[in-house]
Amino acid sequence: MSKNYNDDYYQILGVEHTADLSTIEAQFQVLMKQLESEPNKNFGRIQKLKEAYLVLGDELNRCEYDFLLKNPPQKRADERVIPAKIKPSSSQHSTRQSMRRSNNTGVILTMIFITAFIVLARLSPTPDTRSHNDPITPAGVSQGSLNPVNLPPTGKIASFSNADSLAPLKISGAPGVNYYIKLVDNNTGQTMVTIFLRAGETVQTKIPLGTYKMRTAQGDTWYGKEAYFGPETQFTETTESIEFYRTDFQIMGQVITLQSRQDGNLHTEAIRSDEF
Repeated sequence: MSKNYNDDYYQILGVEHTADLSTIEAQFQVLMKQLESEPNKNFGRIQKLKEAYLVLGDELNRCEYDFLLKNPPQKRADERVIPAKIKPSSSQHSTRQSMRRSNNTGVILTMIFITAFIVLARLSPTPDTRSHNDPITPAGVSQGSLNPVNLPPTGKIASFSNADSLAPLKISGAPGVNYYIKLVDNNTGQTMVTIFLRAGETVQTKIPLGTYKMRTAQGDTWYGKEAYFGPETQFTETTESIEFYRTDFQIMGQVITLQSRQDGNLHTEAIRSDEF
């Protein structure tokens, strides 16, 4: 998606910020028909029009664009990105394993509206109150007993709901970390959707409406759905619920960036493997 903050795509298309997708598409077709009568003369305007439609005609692109309009770069210059976790050397592993159990990772959560954007700000991370002695790796798993298998492709693995998948979801992963993700029903704890996300990649999908907690198993080498990433697997769960719902005119979705930030607005805590 183009990030030219000087272009007002709504003005280019001649639509209101509250216009629905069908209105945007219809207006695009009308303008294109007018301009294509003289393609050479209108080449620049046609390119701008296509660029505007590429953004506003797609739910996720439009939501990101709306966010950029409301939060231009100068307003976000104080963001401090915490580097993604890198697999420690064997001499550092014991010390860091203890430290990262108490590390409460913040991730960026963006509430997507079809025509609006809200940041759920939090002033400070939620502390992890679990004992540091609680096991958070798969029980009974040792490195010597495992055989690596190929990483699954990035994408939705399964949906365990009979409901239609209507709400858009976009998740971007940090480099150097692979994720096996579960969206679990906030009330029952039942797994509703599973997703695999390779390091540094992005998944865009749709899921059933509902309220979820997101659980992640993170690591480097994949050993399958029983052992996950072996004894170094880190398991987390969001401390806040994540909502996907419908209003009279809109379907609310989410854009999530799985990258540690000091100002992240969705917080996680470490959990044990038997809680995953």
